[in-house]
Amino acid sequence: MASVPRKAKNPDLKHNGNTGFGFSGMFNPFNAGFGTSSGRIVNNQLLEIIKNLDTFISLNRPLLDFLFLKLPLMEKIIKLAPQEALSKKFTYHSLQYSQEEIDVFEKAWEELNILDKLLDANWKKRLYGGSALIIDLLPQGMENNTAEARNIMNANWAKPLSDKEVTEAAGIDFIAADLWELSMLGTNMESSVNPQTFNLDAADSYFFYYGKKIHRSRLILFKGEPAPSLYAPIYRGWGKSYFEGLLEPLRAYILILTLALELANEKKIDVFGIEGLTSSIAGGQEGNIKAQMNFIQEVKDFTGAITLDKTRHEFTQRQLQIGDLREIADFLTEQLVANTDYPYQRLMGSAPNRPNNLGGNNVDAKNDNYFLRLESIQKENIYYIKAINHYLSLFYFGKPLEDLKITFETLYSLTPEQEEAQKQGIVARLQTLHALKPELVTDELVRQIINEGKLLPMQIDEIFIPENSLNNKQLKKESFLNKFFKK
Repeated sequence: MASVPRKAKNPDLKHNGNTGFGFSGMFNPFNAGFGTSSGRIVNNQLLEIIKNLDTFISLNRPLLDFLFLKLPLMEKIIKLAPQEALSKKFTYHSLQYSQEEIDVFEKAWEELNILDKLLDANWKKRLYGGSALIIDLLPQGMENNTAEARNIMNANWAKPLSDKEVTEAAGIDFIAADLWELSMLGTNMESSVNPQTFNLDAADSYFFYYGKKIHRSRLILFKGEPAPSLYAPIYRGWGKSYFEGLLEPLRAYILILTLALELANEKKIDVFGIEGLTSSIAGGQEGNIKAQMNFIQEVKDFTGAITLDKTRHEFTQRQLQIGDLREIADFLTEQLVANTDYPYQRLMGSAPNRPNNLGGNNVDAKNDNYFLRLESIQKENIYYIKAINHYLSLFYFGKPLEDLKITFETLYSLTPEQEEAQKQGIVARLQTLHALKPELVTDELVRQIINEGKLLPMQIDEIFIPENSLNNKQLKKESFLNKFFKK
């Protein structure tokens, strides 16, 4: 915090939201034992859960956490777009603030690490369907990072926030929290409730952050994607997780990942022919058949050979072609990519290894969709950036924010050839303007634009230039711009 001298487990659950808004009845992978003793991350149990879950994954926090932590691609889907959108530099334009005051904003963002907290709130919103930044103020006369100060600050959280409190504070900070952290009354998940269930924006609403009561005015809320009106109440006034729209391709991705893990050790398929299999099953002899198969597999695993009943069993082995598996994997992962607007290569790290793929063709169209998604994230965050700077303005300058425009640098990266052509175009325009209006577009102005924009491979100033480079008889000191823009 900166301070300034002042001035249940239920794997068969179809709709896991039907059991209420707490964790009761929700499948918890942390106590249900995902993985095996061999250390596999994904297995048929996870696939079964995803297969049986057709909606409301937003309400299943343990499952969201598990997918985010244990499937790196899922974390990438959640984090990559906000990181790329907000990694672009944004510029302030304002008549209300001087350049010195704008510099204070930029320094405060750096010292308080606000950009990282803004990113945290963004990815938590995408993962869970909602998040918030808590406005945390250190009162005058209190020493930062002491138990006494923390107790007073926590007590103040329950009171409505006023501009005067921000202006008189000795320090300011922001805390990123997801909707589950704000919803919990305590650590007992079975009895946890959200006291403000639907109207999160009511003036008299309160939230709870690990048992600490917070008034709505002390939060900058980040709501997830809105749901249709029929389902909106289920999300308790927040929004839906980004994974909600990825259930179908997510099933396909986990299916191919599970298959790849199953076939990692041996690239062949064992086929057993058992005499009287159908009649045995019809006669209720499934247990005997399973016992035979288990014995055969156990002996094979131990000795590397197959032991069969010559009169009852037949054994063949089919070799799996890895190319076939790769093509299937590409096809299934393309469905995941298509639902996220990420270019295939950007998300997966390589292009699909098959013709007529969704990622290989129409690359420009896919990139355009992705850039539209990034631009949408930037536009949303302009509101959040202004809200943050409103409290910084109160804290540092004692005045509310009224006029502050924010623009992001372009998302489109130019090739070296395109960048050079762009610079040449700017220099050509400067040359024309300098010739038409030398009293307005002065040598000094043009020199400043060229130097700051790095439009030429060197910084220009008053330099020596040969008047006759062929004879090199004499050197004449003159303005480089006069020489460059000589009519």
